[in-house]
Amino acid sequence: MDDARRDQHPRVRGQGAQGGRRKDAHADHEEAAVAPHRGREIAADAVVWAAGFAVPPLAGAAGLATDARGRMVVDGAPRSASHPDVFGASDAVAAPAVGGETRMSCQTGVPMGAAVAGAVAARAAGRAPRPVRFRYVGQNISLGRRDAVIQFTRSDDTAVAAALTGRAAVAVKEAVVRGAFWAARWRGGTVRRVRPGSGR
Repeated sequence: MDDARRDQHPRVRGQGAQGGRRKDAHADHEEAAVAPHRGREIAADAVVWAAGFAVPPLAGAAGLATDARGRMVVDGAPRSASHPDVFGASDAVAAPAVGGETRMSCQTGVPMGAAVAGAVAARAAGRAPRPVRFRYVGQNISLGRRDAVIQFTRSDDTAVAAALTGRAAVAVKEAVVRGAFWAARWRGGTVRRVRPGSGR
């Protein structure tokens, strides 16, 4: 959580360590600590281990254009930048978005999956896919079952000076999680007609 988000939530207290990879972590009956690779150890009462995303090397190994993180680079269709007959979606691709490129999240993956379906349907019907431009509305963080932070953002995913906290934020976060679960379950068992280029 960066300084802007921490300031929005007065109950969040802690020391941040950014810019390096974790080297080691240990715990015993008395204390816990994390040792970032820069050589200093940070003592803690508790250590919450949070990992980021990694992309399998499949796209690069197949000869498709990738970014520095190994994600397949796509246009707004979303087709591979180097092989336009190949479509990609979700966390495995880097697509154009307002202010830059898409980030790894369900907020990206769900509409992008629909965009791919629409693009393939349009291609099969002999029409050009309508480009989709992704916009963001916020980021959410769970802080246990009784607290959360909903950070509202501009369409380019940069934070604004407004956030939702407490039980109201928990309700929103729970709705996001349950919505993603039920959408995946429902779509997985149902064949849906998608209007080409609609992104819905």
